[in-house]
Amino acid sequence: MSVPFVAYHGVTGAKHQTNFNEFVAKGFRMISLSVYGSSSSPRYAAVWTKEAGPAFVAAHGINPQGYQNFFNTWVPKGYVPRLISVTGSGSNAVFATVFEKVKFAAMIAKHGLNKAQFDQENKNAKEDNLILHTFAAYGSSADRRYAGVWVSNPKNVKWLVYSEQNASEYQKQFDACIQIPGFSPDMVSVFEDNHYCSMFTDRIRGKFVAHHNIGPSSYQKAFDSQTKAGLIPYYVDAGGIGNSAKFSVIFGSSHIPYPRTWRTNGTGILATKGLDTIFKAFMQKHGIRYAQFCLGKAGVIKYNKAFTWAETVYKTAANSDRFLLASCSKLFVHAAIDALLEKTPKVLNLSDSAYGILGFTNPKDSRSDDITVDHLLKNLGGFDADTFDPTYKMRDVAVAQGLTKAITKLDLATYMYKKRNLADKPGTKDNYSNYGYCLLSLIVEKVSGKDYFSFLKKEVLDKINVTEVKVWPTEAKPRANNEVVTESTGLGLSPVHVTSSKLVPNVYGGDGMIKEVAAGSCGMASSAHAMVQTIRHHAVWGTGGRANGAARAGSTPGSSTLAVSNGDNMDWAYTINTREFAKNGDDKPLDELGENIKKFLAENKSKI
Repeated sequence: MSVPFVAYHGVTGAKHQTNFNEFVAKGFRMISLSVYGSSSSPRYAAVWTKEAGPAFVAAHGINPQGYQNFFNTWVPKGYVPRLISVTGSGSNAVFATVFEKVKFAAMIAKHGLNKAQFDQENKNAKEDNLILHTFAAYGSSADRRYAGVWVSNPKNVKWLVYSEQNASEYQKQFDACIQIPGFSPDMVSVFEDNHYCSMFTDRIRGKFVAHHNIGPSSYQKAFDSQTKAGLIPYYVDAGGIGNSAKFSVIFGSSHIPYPRTWRTNGTGILATKGLDTIFKAFMQKHGIRYAQFCLGKAGVIKYNKAFTWAETVYKTAANSDRFLLASCSKLFVHAAIDALLEKTPKVLNLSDSAYGILGFTNPKDSRSDDITVDHLLKNLGGFDADTFDPTYKMRDVAVAQGLTKAITKLDLATYMYKKRNLADKPGTKDNYSNYGYCLLSLIVEKVSGKDYFSFLKKEVLDKINVTEVKVWPTEAKPRANNEVVTESTGLGLSPVHVTSSKLVPNVYGGDGMIKEVAAGSCGMASSAHAMVQTIRHHAVWGTGGRANGAARAGSTPGSSTLAVSNGDNMDWAYTINTREFAKNGDDKPLDELGENIKKFLAENKSKI
C-alpha cells in the first residue's frame, strides 16, 4: 500500500465528526468522502490517508445555503473544494465537503445544476483547458442535480464524463473506457436511484479494480479482499438507504497518480541540442507521452531521437519505434506508384483508367470511368470527401453492402463505384481524398499481383535500406513491442466486428477505419527516421524524386505527423502519438511546433 489509511462507511454524522477529530489529530487527511441516504438521517463513508498535504477544512450535514456560506468563507482565504458529496434534493439536500488550500490559475464552482447545465459546463471546461476537479450527483430521478468544481488543467490530463447512466449502461461505458490506452475510472458518483455519473481520465495509478452496484456487505468484502492484495480505495460513493444502498468503489495501487518522467533515446550533434528543448516544452505543455524527431542533411542523419514524457510504467520510446502516420502514409503510395510507372516493359500509365485497371464496369456515376491514375495522385478524382469520407465509415460501408464481416479494399472500391456519385467531374477540382489513396493502393495490388505492403517493401523500401515501416494493425491486440501506444479519448463501434454493439477506442477502430484497408491513405506506421530516409529519395508530396520545399502533414486519432524537405537540403520529420492538445488559447498548436523547428533550423543551418 502506498500510505497508511483508514476507511469506514454507514456511520452517522456524529460518528463521522468523532472520526474526523481523531484522524486529524493523528495526521490523516480525507481522500474520499460520501454522504448518502435520507436527508433526515444521512450516512457517511470516507477514506483517510496518513500523509502530508495542503491545509484543509471540512463541513458536513449542511444544506445548500450552508454549503454556499462555507464556500464564501473559505474561497477568499485561498481554499478550493477538493471533495463534494450530496444526498437528498432541493433545499433539503445535505452536503459534505473538504476544501484544500491550493492555488489554481482558474476555478469555477457551481451546484444545483441540471443535467444539461452540467454537460455544458464540462464542454466549456474542455474548451477552456480546465478539468473537473470534484463533483457530486444527487436529487431525484425526476430532477437530477449536480455540483461540480472545474480547475485549470496545466498538464492537459485527458478526461471524459458521463453524467447519467443506469448500472448496466455504466458497465458498458466502463468496459469501453478502460480499453482507451492509459484510461481508468477517476471518480464515480452514485444517485440515490442507483444511476451513475462517472469520470475517466488518463491519470495512471498502476493496477486498479472497480466495483459498482454492490450493497454495504459486498463493499466490505471487496474492501477486505482488495486491501489485502495491496490496493487502496481511492474513491468511494454510495446512494440509497441502509442495506439497500448501492456503492461504487475504485481501488488502485496508489491513490496519487504516478508522476511522469522525461526520457530520450537516440543521438544528435552539438548543433541540434536545442531540438530536445523544443520537444520537451511542447510535450509537457500538451501532456504528450511519445514523440520522435529525425533530421537529415544531404542524406546524412544529423539528429534522430525519441522522446518520452510518461509514467515509469510506460516503456521508454526508441527512435526505431513505429508510430501511426495518418496522412503521411500517402507519401509511400506515391513512391509505390512511381515504382510501377518505371517498370519495363510498361505495366502502368498515368492516363490509365483507375477503375478500368480493376475491371469495374457499370458505375453509379458514369464519370467514375473517367478517373485516371494521374487524377488520383493529384486529388482530382472528383470524390465528395468533404461530406463523405469512406475511410472513416468502413463499418457503414459493410452494412450498406449487407456484409457481416470487415470490408476489404475491393469491397470499399466496389461500394464507391457502384453506390456513390462523384461531386465533380474528374480532373476539374482539387479535392483532397483519403479514399483516392485507398484506391491507388488497390491498383498497386492489381497491377503488381502482390499485396500493397509486400510490393512497397520489395520495390521501394528495400532498395533504399528503409526497414522501420509497417502496416498499422487496427485492433488492440496483439501489438508488437516496437509500436508505440496511440492515445485518443474517442470511442465508437468497431468496423472489424461489424455485428458487435460494443464500443471500442478510436485508436482501435472506433473512428470507423480499418487501418489495413486504409494503408494507402492513413494506415501505415513508421519511425520519423524511416520517413526522412524515404523522402530523401521520393517526393514527400507528389510523385518523382526528392521535392525541395515540400511538406506533408498527417492527423488522425492517435497520431500527428509531419515530413518536410526544405530548401537547405534538409529532410526532417516528427511523429507524435496523439492529436489531442491543450487549448491554452491556441487552436493550432502544431503550427507553433513547426515554426519553432523551422526557426531553429534556419538559425543553425550553417552548423548542422
